[in-house]
Amino acid sequence: MKEQELFLLKRELNRLLLEYKRCSNDFYKELIREEIGFLTTAIADYETIPF
Repeated sequence: MKEQELFLLKRELNRLLLEYKRCSNDFYKELIREEIGFLTTAIADYETIPF
């Protein structure tokens, strides 16, 4: 994964966190939470495992 891709993942994670804070629909919040978990794992894998 290139540095630019990592930057885009972090930007998307930030957008989802802001959206999660504003959301009032519990179903939609759960979907956002799942996406946040996936992105967090992908970012953590990239930062701990050299490619």
